[in-house]
Amino acid sequence: MLFCFIWFIIIKIIYSDIRIIKIGLAFPFKDTFWQAYEEKFKAKNDLFHNESIEFEFISRFSQQSISIQQADIEYLLSEKIKVLIIVPHDAKASKNIKKYCDLVNIKIIAFNRIISDVSIDAYVSPNLRSAGELQAKFLIEKALNDTSVSRNLILMKGPESDKNSELYYNASIEYLNKNETKFNITQIALTKWDKDEGAIECKKYVNEDISFIIAANDDIGKSCYEVLTSNNKKTIYMAGHDNATVEVNELFKKMGDKFYTIDMNQDATIIETLKVAKNIADNKPFDFSSTITNGHYEVPHILLDVKPYTYDDYEKNNKETKNFKLDL
Repeated sequence: MLFCFIWFIIIKIIYSDIRIIKIGLAFPFKDTFWQAYEEKFKAKNDLFHNESIEFEFISRFSQQSISIQQADIEYLLSEKIKVLIIVPHDAKASKNIKKYCDLVNIKIIAFNRIISDVSIDAYVSPNLRSAGELQAKFLIEKALNDTSVSRNLILMKGPESDKNSELYYNASIEYLNKNETKFNITQIALTKWDKDEGAIECKKYVNEDISFIIAANDDIGKSCYEVLTSNNKKTIYMAGHDNATVEVNELFKKMGDKFYTIDMNQDATIIETLKVAKNIADNKPFDFSSTITNGHYEVPHILLDVKPYTYDDYEKNNKETKNFKLDL
């Protein structure tokens, strides 16, 4: 009994100095992709325990609606958060969220997607232009190695509400245009991040002998591929991005080395975001690597490298997983 009491006192002393920083996480909609991000944020708590810090996360998902996201922010602010980490649903409309945060002096970190035309405290993102260039580069290499297929390419652009769509798209098309390998490019502009809309748009070209796809993301790319191969066409090369685990595994199983995606370095992006959040909560300066213009303002910016995730990576990862043995 005495022994248990002593351990209780020791544990209480150890953890009594841990400071809780309450963070609001505002995501654009709820699916497996953004739920995985939420779980990864929570999992990174351990990295800050040696600094006697623990983050308490409160999450909201907006269902791709700016009005819902604004209501979400009001709720998060009512929960007395210290910092708001937001993936804005709409880059322009989200500037109104800044007004709510200013009223209660809450700092804003834009995560993954920028907010336009207001002064925010930080923006942390993967290198989106690099991702678009890598997608185009992969398809050019495949076109050079396979002269048996058409040069018909679908280039998908995400919704205008998300500024990332423009960065991916511009980088891809600029890389394609400056290369000697010429494609017949069909552009598809989506109104929202929705695989069903992607499938409907791609179905218009089911008889157009499409051989290449630059996908808006892995999930939408998968739906497009399935539609275009419904007429028994087998040879399609596709480049996606996000490295969304479920969709990527299914695509590699179906397409082998004809598919390729971009790992957006999610873990590193989350860690850097939490480092910024910690300093903001402590009112300490942070050494940002650069700034980015979001209209009329220069926003402190952390830009993370992205990297290809190939069929070889997929096979290696699967082999390591299968060889893993639980030591009982």
